[in-house]
Parts: sequence; structure tokens; C-alpha cells
Amino acid sequence: MISMPRLWHHIYLKEKAALKRELGRLAITIERLEATPGAGLSASRPFVDIAVRVASLVMAQRAAKRLKKLGYEHDPKKSEPGRLFLAKRTEVAHHRLHLIHIKEIWDRHVVFRDYLKKHRRYKREYERLKKKGSKKARQEFIDQVVALAG
Repeated sequence: MISMPRLWHHIYLKEKAALKRELGRLAITIERLEATPGAGLSASRPFVDIAVRVASLVMAQRAAKRLKKLGYEHDPKKSEPGRLFLAKRTEVAHHRLHLIHIKEIWDRHVVFRDYLKKHRRYKREYERLKKKGSKKARQEFIDQVVALAG
């Protein structure tokens, strides 16, 4: 396990600038999502989890096409209604990008991230689940935290 929040933050800022240049007005806002590494907890590999808020599915599809220039590939298996999932790998980090066009999905991601930043107990539990828990267990935990956050 490595703990490198400064490196992740630097990588995020560099990637955010590239995303802004490439997407222009297609991007309503760009946020770093991961709560655990960004909040000082460890991760098994360097990754940057980024969300880009867009206005509609059509805009998300246009954004996905533009992001091919930056090395992003759309992964339909990890996409879901309201969110297109893209990824790219570099020598330094794995980038996971969520093009989100439904406000409730956007709000859920941001609420979860912010709650973990403020509550160490929940950060530790989520880190434990990321290491040893099933995807279902992690999803149930996320649902619980979002409900707590109100």
C-alpha cells in the first residue's frame, strides 16, 4: 500500500487543466472524486478518480469522443444510466473519469466524498471495504453514508 496524496493532487490538477482545454464549455464542472487517497488514506495503486458534470447524455457522448485525444477509452461495461465511464492509464497513474449528466448521480458522488473527508471512522471503514469487501458491500456502505449525510 502507498500513501501519496500530494502526488495524486498534482496529477489531478494537471489532468483537470487538460480536460478543461479539451472539453471547453461541454464541462459544467470538474471534480476530484476519490475520498480515501485524497483524504490521506492509502490505496493499492495510484489512481485519479475524476467526475465531469455535463448537461445531457448527448453532451456526455460528445465529451467522450473528444477525450479520446487525451487517451481516454469509454468502458460501456462500467457505465450506467446517467454516467459514462472512461479510463486511461499512464506510467504514473490510472485515470478513471465519470461523465455525469444526471444531477442526482452527481450529488451522490460529491456528498459521499465530502462525508468521508469529514468523518475518519467512515473513511477507515470504506478503506477496509475497498481492500476486503465485495462490490455489493461497498455499494451498501455508500448508500448508508449518503443517507447519513442527508
